[in-house]
Amino acid sequence: MLKNYQKEIIWLRIAGWGYLLPAIAGLLLWKYFHMGVFLLQIGIAVVVGAYVLSTTTAERWRNPKNVSILAWITLFLISALNSIPLFIAAHYAKRIHE
Repeated sequence: MLKNYQKEIIWLRIAGWGYLLPAIAGLLLWKYFHMGVFLLQIGIAVVVGAYVLSTTTAERWRNPKNVSILAWITLFLISALNSIPLFIAAHYAKRIHE
């Protein structure tokens, strides 16, 4: 059985790779409408996704407050679908600190 730490890492990696979905959607919308806001969406999604993937095992993500902040930012700025794995990772981060 996986420990809570390993479960949190798995959910953070799922969330990191999940940031590609809004980037792909933004790319398709850019293709049809050529509006700058879609390029901004692509840029934010790719940068945040790369950051989450590259720092998955960092000590920063053991703090449930940091994971929750990222989940709420993702919910409002990027995609509600991407925030689900982050809220699950925050749940496991809280379990680690219990």
